[in-house]
Amino acid sequence: AALQAAVDATADGGRVVVASWYGSKPVCLELGTRFHRSHMHLIASQVSHIPAAHGYTWTKHRRFGAAWQLIRRVRPARTIPLRTVPLEGAAAAYAALDAGEAIACHLTYDDAGGE
Repeated sequence: AALQAAVDATADGGRVVVASWYGSKPVCLELGTRFHRSHMHLIASQVSHIPAAHGYTWTKHRRFGAAWQLIRRVRPARTIPLRTVPLEGAAAAYAALDAGEAIACHLTYDDAGGE
């Protein structure tokens, strides 16, 4: 559902980066007239390897450095609302994620969590 929503929301000539791994689970996508006429690109992302065309210049050390530099600049922990939930509340946390009531949950293994 999320991948289809991304395809549906992408502008003409846009790019959808599939940053998830579906394993052996089938994915159903509507790739009809709108998709083909839009000239959008579906790109597979794989974080542990990069395309050969960039592999020689973007070493693992350089990639990690760039990622940490971006994290320090953007400081995502300050802007992403994170719910901390004890492990016993995992079912409720996943339900909140599924319902769109939360975008991130951190499960703890002790009872010190809370919202």
